[in-house]
Formats: sequence, structure tokens, C-alpha cells
Amino acid sequence: MSLILKATLAVSLAATAVWTASRVPPTPPPPVPEAWAEAVPPARAVADTLSLDLALGQLVAAPADAPGLDALVAAGRVGRVEAGGGSLEAHLTRVRAWHAASPVAVAVGTDAGLEAIGGAPPLAAPTQLGAAGRPDLAFMAGKALAETSLEIGVQSPGASIVLAAGASPYGAAPGGAVERALVRGLRAGRALSSAVVPDASAIEALDALAEAGLMEARVAASRPDLVRAVAGRPAFTGLVVADVGSETRGAVEALRAGADVVATRAPGPVYDSLAAAVRSGRLSRGAVREAARRVLAAKAWTGLDLIPNRPVEAAEGGTPAVRISPFRAPSAALVRRADLLAREIARRSVTVLQGDSGPLPLVGAGPAEVFSILLDPGADPDRSQPETQGVQNLPLEPGRAVGKADAAIVPGQPGGMRTDGVGCAHQDQE
Repeated sequence: MSLILKATLAVSLAATAVWTASRVPPTPPPPVPEAWAEAVPPARAVADTLSLDLALGQLVAAPADAPGLDALVAAGRVGRVEAGGGSLEAHLTRVRAWHAASPVAVAVGTDAGLEAIGGAPPLAAPTQLGAAGRPDLAFMAGKALAETSLEIGVQSPGASIVLAAGASPYGAAPGGAVERALVRGLRAGRALSSAVVPDASAIEALDALAEAGLMEARVAASRPDLVRAVAGRPAFTGLVVADVGSETRGAVEALRAGADVVATRAPGPVYDSLAAAVRSGRLSRGAVREAARRVLAAKAWTGLDLIPNRPVEAAEGGTPAVRISPFRAPSAALVRRADLLAREIARRSVTVLQGDSGPLPLVGAGPAEVFSILLDPGADPDRSQPETQGVQNLPLEPGRAVGKADAAIVPGQPGGMRTDGVGCAHQDQE
């Protein structure tokens, strides 16, 4: 075959390929599966058997100190509780009581984090994860947080993820690698990861976390346009939680805009307003059923028994079975693993600070102000200890970090500072 014939044949084949490609419509991207796809069938089976009153109760969330909460949980008018502070034993007592009284499984969350529940094992703070800059450690922290929270009956532990534009304790901007790894870790541990969406500028970061498996997005109910925008994002298939605060207004509009749950400090009046909206036709019964299915699917995905008080059948000829609550204090092994991980993250998050004349300390430069870096944002800046008398304690600012080290070097007297291994720096005394 001559060279000219070969060239002609190649051009013809190329033209045919181009024409064919232009005539064949592009394959649409596959639909994004729901975050808890495997839990949808059993949740639908339960949701479709509930009365409309109980289905509506699944859409109401309230804090543990809300007026009349225990009675509302027992009546099935509150499906989710935001746990507050107090001792671990008091928390477990209330969680067990809610599940024993409610006709449908009650989910428990906490905006304040597990540290507000006394007795929970220590976990890494957001600023520590951000300063460490290690997605692998963030993943392990997320999974440890999930395992710990589920053991004490908290399905949505919260992780201080606020998608404010240009600000994040986990990195330079929201939706970064550390936050995504944290969300993946929470998902691997079967807990519901959540993030606050304050305005439309956070949508891009929401998409990034949605691809990592974000389960919940919290939005102010006063912004139905934002609720609608979040609920309509193709990448996000989790729950939309609309916060109405102490108001009763806005709950119906939030659900109509696409929210799955309304969080309120007045659950009784809010439930009544939703029930009245259903009776008047302002709120669709089908929308209530569909939202209840999604809420129950999220609960089932975390391992909750959707009908916690169903009778337990005894073996033939045996004694009646007793249902034992699965919620208890974290095991010693889990506490030990969480403690070791928190210490490693604290060690990795300690940084070298840069001064005008180079890395610190300033040796031989005369008296200098002394600092102690506290990597725990909840630490008391005014505390005074024998080894730190006269030392000014400041929270770590990730923007001041210029490198990683195993010991903090800060301005001070000869000898500088040393770290205690858990994120605090102390002055070496002469």
C-alpha cells in the first residue's frame, strides 16, 4: 500500500471518528447515591407504617434542656435531641430513658462536642488538626470520634466544621484536605458528620465535603433561599437541618424549601405549627413522609434500632428475653486509643515560630517577652502554674506557624521552652 493511500485512509478514519463522536450524545454522569443507601429499604418499611403524627415528630430536633422535652420524646413529637453538658453518667441515663420511652428511635447530637460531656475521652481540637496539617491523622481522629460518640449514644457528634468563607480552624480555607479526611473518618466510623453553611459563599466548600461523604448540613431557617440551594445541590445527598432557634416562625417554610429536620428550642409549639400546616395543606403529607424516610435511613445507618421497644422474642421454652441498652461508657481500650491519638496530633501540631532575626529563642539578646503556647483552645489563658509564673499564655494561631517540630521554640530566657507532649509549652527554669 502506497504512502498516499495510507495517509488518505488515516484521514478518513479520523473524520469518521469525529463525526461519530459528534452524533453520539454524551453519557450523563451517574446519579450520586444517598449517603446511607443501604439503610433506605428498612427505613422506608418503618416510615410507611408510622402514623402521620409520628412521622412528623421525626422532623423535629430540640436541645436537652428544652421545655417539656422528655414528654415530647415519649409522645414521638421529637425525633432528635441535642445533648448538653453534664456528667457522662447523667448523659447515659437520659439517653437510655429517651430510647425506652420513645415509640421511634431517637437520634442524639451535640453541637458543643463530646468534651462537653464529662468523662468522654480526650479528642483532638480543630486547631490542633489544622496546625498538624496531616489528613491521615484527621481521618483517624474522625473515626475515633465516631466510635466514641456511638458508644455513648451520640449519632451526630459535631466536629466544629463551619464553612465560613476564608476561615477554618482546620486549614487555610473551608473544605480543605484535613476537613475532607475528618469527614471520611466520621463516615468510616458510621457517625453522622455535619457542617454549618452560613451563606451562599460556602456552597463550593459544601460540595467538596459532600464528595467526602458529609451527612448533614445545618442552615438557618431564616434563609429559605439558602435551604433550597443546599437541598438542591446534586453532590449533597445528606440531611438538611434548618435551625429556627427560639422562634416558631420559619419551620414550615424551611421544610417546604427542602429541609429534612427543623432544630428548635421550642419543640412543642413548633410541632403544633407543623401539624396545623399539614392539616391546612400548606405542608404536603408526601413531603413529611419522604423527609421521615430520609431521617430514619440516617438513624438506621448509624446502627440505631428504629423501633427500640418492640418485644424481644425468647427462645422456645426459655425465659422472657430482656432488652439491654447498647449505650455505655467508652471501653478502656477505646479510651486508650483516643488518648494516644490525641497526644500524637498534639505533638505534630507544635510549631516553630519565626522572629524578626530568625527562629526563636533569642539567645543573648537581652530580656524578651516569654510565651507559652497552648494548643488547646479551651484552656484558661489566665491560669498560673509554678513552672509558668509570669508567663503569658496565648492560643496557637496557625497563621504564625512556619514549620513543624517536636518541641516549641518561643522567645524567652536562655534554654527557651520545652513541651509536655500534650500541647503545652513550659518555661525551663534556671
